[in-house]
Amino acid sequence: MGDSLGDVLRQARTAKRLSQGEVGSVVGYSSSWLSRVETGKIQPDSDTLGALCGVLGLTAADSC
Repeated sequence: MGDSLGDVLRQARTAKRLSQGEVGSVVGYSSSWLSRVETGKIQPDSDTLGALCGVLGLTAADSC
């Protein structure tokens, strides 16, 4: 089984050396919100997911 959405986002964020706060603020959310997304506690809506993927340089093929 592949990585979860949260795992994919976390790996991309850490590869770019960005903090949760930096990524969260770009898409209009807090670092705690992004933490909950990365741990699978919440699922972002499609527009926000698209923004996250854009910031992190991910595509649909990357599970975004």
